[in-house]
Amino acid sequence: MDSLREARRLAPREPALYRLSDEVITYYAPKVVEAVTAGNDDEAQETHARIAPFVAEMERAKGKPWAAMHEALPPLLLARLQDELKKLDSVAVARTKALATALEVPSETLEPAWSQAIELPKPGDALKDTGVAMVLASLPRGGRPGLAAMRHEVTRSEYAAFASGSGRPAARCRNRLVPISLKKRSWDDPGFNQGGNHPAVCVSYDDARAYAQWLSRRTGKDYRLPTTAEWRPLADYRGSGNACRDGRIDCGSEGTAAASQGPASPIGLSGARGNVREWLADCGARGCQRRMVAGLGWRDTTRTPATHMDDFDADTGFDDIGFRLVRAVSAEELGVR
Repeated sequence: MDSLREARRLAPREPALYRLSDEVITYYAPKVVEAVTAGNDDEAQETHARIAPFVAEMERAKGKPWAAMHEALPPLLLARLQDELKKLDSVAVARTKALATALEVPSETLEPAWSQAIELPKPGDALKDTGVAMVLASLPRGGRPGLAAMRHEVTRSEYAAFASGSGRPAARCRNRLVPISLKKRSWDDPGFNQGGNHPAVCVSYDDARAYAQWLSRRTGKDYRLPTTAEWRPLADYRGSGNACRDGRIDCGSEGTAAASQGPASPIGLSGARGNVREWLADCGARGCQRRMVAGLGWRDTTRTPATHMDDFDADTGFDDIGFRLVRAVSAEELGVR
């Protein structure tokens, strides 16, 4: 390339320059196509970046080898986009679109996939659940469903509707830091003032599971408690470094705050870093009479890890433990066939 550039400077009208330039382009252009076919995006971009300036300088953009490359790339990238859209893989779609831009492939040659990618569902999108604020937490992958999570923990008002409608009696409730207490607590009198928009506490694992079953019957959706593997990614994110600001934990006041109060997680969940700990579906280390509880509550301190887990009696409520529900999400529900 360097020798041909120098030759063009000395003899800009030499006819052999076009033929010799095309020979150079014939060497490099197929390598771009081969790299795209093999999924070696970096190699494709590096090769293209090396030869594209030469093509422009030598005025060979309409030459056969360069034109052949631009005819071969759109079908390859279109097929890749279509496959990534089917998988709802927004990260891969963004990578392919960036590659197409770098290789100077016109977006109109990649329609309709190019435009469809703009509407691709992504974590954080709100779902249309009647009466329940749900957020898409993860996308369906490889035939497995995705996951939606409640935007905030089940509130006292929501739990009251369940208790009234089902007639379920209040569970015994304890302060988990003081196992023996003469003070009687229950979900409607946890020992501190609560508003209807505060997370329900003093509800046992059994209560939370019963609530999920009741809500499922009312809505036709299959709500349930999350597993440890499903819950951990919801709370495992980088915060500001100020635990009192990121979550409602022991920073000088007693009791809960509104379930929607405070900074939201990257996908829009409230309370993922504090306010109340949350019941999970997993059995405890000593059997299923105990169930796992995860996260931070208002009794915890700044020294407690955000993804802290422990197990407690499944039939007992605690005044700093609540719950949020999740459900499976299919590709069909997200509008992808």
